[in-house]
Amino acid sequence: MRKKFKATLVVFLVVVLGCFSQVFAESNKNAKLLDNTSIGAGSNTQNEEVDQYTKLLMHMDDGKFKDECGHTIINNGVTVDTSNKKFGNSSAYFNGNSGLDIPCTSSEFNFGNKDFTIDFWFSLPSFSGNKYFVSFNSDLSFAIATSNIVSNGLWVGIGNGSSWTYGMETGENSVSFNTWHHFALVRKDSSLSIYLDGTNIKTLNIGTVNILNPNSKITIGYAPWFSSHLTGNIDEFRISNIARWTSNFTPPTNSYNNVLATGITLNKTTDSLTLGQTGNTDQLTAKVTPDDTTNKAVKWTSSDKSIATVDENGKITAVKEGTATITATTQDGSNLSSSCTVTVAGATTISLNKTSDLIDIGGNDTLTATVNPANIGVTWSSSDSSIATVDANGNVKGISAGTAVITVATADGKKVSCTVTVKDQEPSKSKLTLYMNDKTIREFYLTQDEIDAFIDWYNSKSAGDVTVQPYYVFNVSVPGKSSTKKSYVWFMKIENFEVE
Repeated sequence: MRKKFKATLVVFLVVVLGCFSQVFAESNKNAKLLDNTSIGAGSNTQNEEVDQYTKLLMHMDDGKFKDECGHTIINNGVTVDTSNKKFGNSSAYFNGNSGLDIPCTSSEFNFGNKDFTIDFWFSLPSFSGNKYFVSFNSDLSFAIATSNIVSNGLWVGIGNGSSWTYGMETGENSVSFNTWHHFALVRKDSSLSIYLDGTNIKTLNIGTVNILNPNSKITIGYAPWFSSHLTGNIDEFRISNIARWTSNFTPPTNSYNNVLATGITLNKTTDSLTLGQTGNTDQLTAKVTPDDTTNKAVKWTSSDKSIATVDENGKITAVKEGTATITATTQDGSNLSSSCTVTVAGATTISLNKTSDLIDIGGNDTLTATVNPANIGVTWSSSDSSIATVDANGNVKGISAGTAVITVATADGKKVSCTVTVKDQEPSKSKLTLYMNDKTIREFYLTQDEIDAFIDWYNSKSAGDVTVQPYYVFNVSVPGKSSTKKSYVWFMKIENFEVE
């Protein structure tokens, strides 16, 4: 059968196609645009609903091959491909030994010489000989295929059951590999047209010839009378009993029977990030409504990538200080968007009002931390809580004599410290005032024990005790130092004194 087909096809292409200019009124000119009211759709744009003209529609989605018009689909080894699809979540993958059958139990597809459209998306990994996209019946009645005769192109054959009588092709090298192309075969009155990616490749005048009259089945991915099966992907396969296009058009941008989005919202409308810490990233999520929206994909963009970037999943990352707007836009043609204003703060800085401190046992002091950004939390700690403790607000308390380091740290590891020395609490002191006979006054702040010692010395000298030194030595503290100096006062120069 394969040899017979090739021989017949060669004869047809050489003899019949060579005589098309004489036998058939072939024309490459676009026909008049179909009136909008005749199909109930926009002028030369795709009607994306399962309308009254749709007789077969397969989205190739949701892990199954279902006809939206209710026809039985028999799967012979075709698989779902979620990685390579045009619309929706998958396409049909034909592995070179598989196909789909649609039994014809009614006259629904017997269009005769009436208008019709067969259109679908396809992607081929390579090109090798006759590979059939679709055929009618189990004989040479109708087929759309690749061909040995047309290199890297598609061919349409129309026959009488035993041989081909008409043929059309897209032209050589018109198909790119691993690329999705839209193909449409349209009959309008006596004109039969091929469209590839919305461009009218060829129009043939076929008069009143009956073309589509399946009496047994429609096959996708192979022809029952030929051994070579398709290797490649098909998506959005549709047959209609109307001429959907009669001039160049923009291929569909959505799946047929498409439910467009009516709204989109983000989980946040404002966000704050900080450089140089774990909080320099965040996750935005988009909710597209209604729930049955066909294509819920969104595209994420940043108004200023030098401030904040966003990846394809909505993850934002701070880059530098400033404000940027992150926007999610629907990709189903509704062109809806929602935004989040992201403010990026500079890297964390922290400082203390003191680097050292001196407190008594039981004494208190408050350390103040200055943090940027101001809303960054901090943690206080003491290197030795037996000497000095610190609470969550920086309040330090002396516990025992010694030295402890009080540290305040941010969540991202920035820290600064203050060395706190805790000393024994000094006993209370009284003022001793000496009135000297040279009219000078000398003052000393002494503990009670020190005052008592001075009075004992003074009384002894006043009683004439010659064993007592004629002068008294005071140990005076040096301001700003832990050392003391000695101050000598002669008894004979003291006129009187008082203690306060």
